[in-house]
Amino acid sequence: MPRSNAVAINASGQVTGSASIPGSHPATSDDFITNNGVMQDIDILGGSNSIGVAINDAGQLYANKNESVK
Repeated sequence: MPRSNAVAINASGQVTGSASIPGSHPATSDDFITNNGVMQDIDILGGSNSIGVAINDAGQLYANKNESVK
């Protein structure tokens, strides 16, 4: 079942965080933003395993990415 985690919200009600990608193996997640209650994958950093961690009142995002090093 897909899951999402809200991390930050701005004065306009936009939310950012991470959401699981259905059917991905191994399980991965990606950053998102909501506008008027609709979730959008924003893919700021490319690939997967990223999370939106902050959003300012202009709707600009800060994201972080978790990658394993081999």
